[in-house]
Amino acid sequence: MTTLAHVPAGRVARIGDGPKQGGVTVPRPANTALTQLDVDAAALRRVEARRPWLVVQALLNGATLRQVAAVLGWDLDELRFAVRRWVPNLRNQGQLTEEQGAALLATVHGGG
Repeated sequence: MTTLAHVPAGRVARIGDGPKQGGVTVPRPANTALTQLDVDAAALRRVEARRPWLVVQALLNGATLRQVAAVLGWDLDELRFAVRRWVPNLRNQGQLTEEQGAALLATVHGGG
C-alpha cells in the first residue's frame, strides 16, 4: 500500500534566480505548481492525441456508439461528427484499413 505524504513547495524562485550558464541566467519555474501544471498539460495533450485511435479501436472491437459516448461524456452527435472527421486522417496515417474505415463510417451513419 502506498502512503502519500505532503511535500512542501519550498522557496519560490524568482525569474532569473537560476544558475548562470554561459553568462546567461537560466529562468526557473515560478513554483512547483506551475511545473506540475506543465507536466499535466503535456500528459493531457498525449491523451487527446491518442483519443481518435482509441475511439475507433473501441468501436471496431464491439463497443457501441452509446458506450463510447458515455465514456467520453459526449452526446451521440458529437461522437459521430468526430469519428467522421477522424477516419480519413487515420486512414491517411496508415492506422486503419479501407475496410475498417468503411465499417466505422457505416456504424456512425446507422448504429447506436
